[in-house]
Amino acid sequence: PGDDVFFVQAEGNDLAARGILDGDYVMLSPSLAPRPDDVVAVRLATGTALRALQQLSETSMTLAGGDPGEAPQVVLASETGTVLGVVCG
Repeated sequence: PGDDVFFVQAEGNDLAARGILDGDYVMLSPSLAPRPDDVVAVRLATGTALRALQQLSETSMTLAGGDPGEAPQVVLASETGTVLGVVCG
């Protein structure tokens, strides 16, 4: 990671299967290019969230559901869906 990393505190146990638990701090790098299966911080219309990225294109992104049975969420770039950084530690 570069000098531009920052930390975010996880809320909830949506990513427990990936070892990220409620209250954990994760290191994010805004300079890493997000790839499918990366855990990313995203800005959504409802706020900021940590999610597993399934697919990313210029017009949309698909995020894994927060809960195991939850359907993936498709977010259009026009809906303020923005990747803020990739979890790197």
